[in-house]
Amino acid sequence: MVTTYRDLYDTAFEALSGLPMPDLETREIVSLAGRLCGDQIDAQSIQSRYREAAPEDAARQLTLLLERRLCGEPLAYLLGEWDFCGLNLIVTKDVLVPRADTETVALRAVKLIREHGFTRVLDLCCGSGCIGAAILQHTKADVTFADLSEPALDVTRANLDMLGFSGRAEVVCADALDEPPADIGPFELIVSNPPYISADEMSVLDVEVAAFEPTDALYGGSDGLNFYRAICAYWKSLLLPGGRIVFEIGMDQAADVTAILERNGFREIETGQDLSGRDRVVTAVLP
Repeated sequence: MVTTYRDLYDTAFEALSGLPMPDLETREIVSLAGRLCGDQIDAQSIQSRYREAAPEDAARQLTLLLERRLCGEPLAYLLGEWDFCGLNLIVTKDVLVPRADTETVALRAVKLIREHGFTRVLDLCCGSGCIGAAILQHTKADVTFADLSEPALDVTRANLDMLGFSGRAEVVCADALDEPPADIGPFELIVSNPPYISADEMSVLDVEVAAFEPTDALYGGSDGLNFYRAICAYWKSLLLPGGRIVFEIGMDQAADVTAILERNGFREIETGQDLSGRDRVVTAVLP
């Protein structure tokens, strides 16, 4: 009996019907099963190819993919890629899945760079490099990418190579909790989405995050604020006078991060919201 793409779609949709966006996930996973069997099909083509026979091994591949997804593995890790600010980025289990919330941070950084003509930017705790890549895409600035995780930096390098940005980028291994390396900087803007999940929050994270995404990229110390303290204390030395810092923050952290910035001499501190209306980004100026 021939298995069509419609058969695969119906099987996957039934399995994924309890997820928030079952149609999107179904089309992505069915098309991935097809590609794993050599058919260069994409999620947008599934409906137009409903009546076509799927590759012989596609049903087995689909079963394996559904098992992984239903165990909580994020769709981005199955696909090995994810969209961020219009860029298709490589994503592995060594980095956090780029989120729409973080696009708010990247776009705020882009706005500041354009307004002030900044040309030297540091993406600290860069992970996949998603924020810095968006800056390279939408501005003329050069970006230094820094992270302590070498596997994460490998993902950053792969994304920069794929997007053709390597000539405007530098990638360095550095610990945001410690003094910066002596051979980088200065910068006009530092942007960072640091680990900011507290100990209490770590215990109640969704399984998709807790079981699959890298803990070192999530945990920010007992109160979630360790990285903000360290970056403000140590890394401000790399900022030129009048330079800006842009932080992603977690829920209910705006007041605490503002206080840390003030204690370290930052001024003109502003808070911005993500598309859900939650405080998500804090910006400040170093006089």
